Amino acid sequence: MNALASSIEFLPGKSLPSKVVSEGPYSQAPLDGVYFEARLEALHAAIEKNHLSDVNRELATAGPDALVLDECYSPHAVRSCRTPLRHAAFCGHSNIVEALLEQPNTSAMAHYSEDGWSALHSAASQGHDEVVISFLTKSSDIHSSARFDGFGVLHVVAEVCNRKLASDGADVMAHALKYYRGQVHERSTRGRFMREWTPLHVCCLKDRYPWLHLDMVDEGLLPIHLAALGGHFKTVMMLLKQYGGDPSSTSLKHQWTVLHYAVWGGNLNLVQVNNYGYSEN
Repeated sequence: MNALASSIEFLPGKSLPSKVVSEGPYSQAPLDGVYFEARLEALHAAIEKNHLSDVNRELATAGPDALVLDECYSPHAVRSCRTPLRHAAFCGHSNIVEALLEQPNTSAMAHYSEDGWSALHSAASQGHDEVVISFLTKSSDIHSSARFDGFGVLHVVAEVCNRKLASDGADVMAHALKYYRGQVHERSTRGRFMREWTPLHVCCLKDRYPWLHLDMVDEGLLPIHLAALGGHFKTVMMLLKQYGGDPSSTSLKHQWTVLHYAVWGGNLNLVQVNNYGYSEN
């Protein structure tokens, strides 16, 4: 896919959308002038072609014409390529990603309230395991436990993992757990519906049972309830068999069991299992 064909456009003199890093929103005003826009376009062209030397040349320019990456937001480009780091991550150019991460205030988790997207999302959406893992180990804001709209690092990893990644994202999740095992039970502060969710909740709702390497310890709305609601039969069965999940456990608010959520979610197979029992084999 040619990202430049999606009209990467920068609007000189316009205020950027609110950028959010570590839960702290702020706005930046870009430099004015056609020259800045041309420089930004040249940078994106170099990223698209995977020309590291050209990228470094654009980044090395000092003075008033320097490209400050925090100001390089292209609102009319496709979401995955609206910043240079997103673009490089989307293309899977790990050498350019590393060069961009060395720039001041450049982070894999930086995002804008208008699109709720980050470079980590861009890399994962295209199945670039190497880039995602690089972000987890080399992006400074992730090391400082930055939060993404109320999600912690493992929440975000669970959110971005998909079947384009190796082993459906299991390898990425296993790698993340090496660094962030202490955040397994961290609870989300995102919105009303996802408040108090652990990373396991996110895993279950998305039906990523190959990489549910998280502990089945929770209260209230349990991960197994979300799996049942989403109609994810294999995930529910795995939680019951391998993690000792209790099908009779109830949510705090409505006192619903797994069967309630299975019925609500239209999960016929799970309803039948609850009615007639399940085999351990």
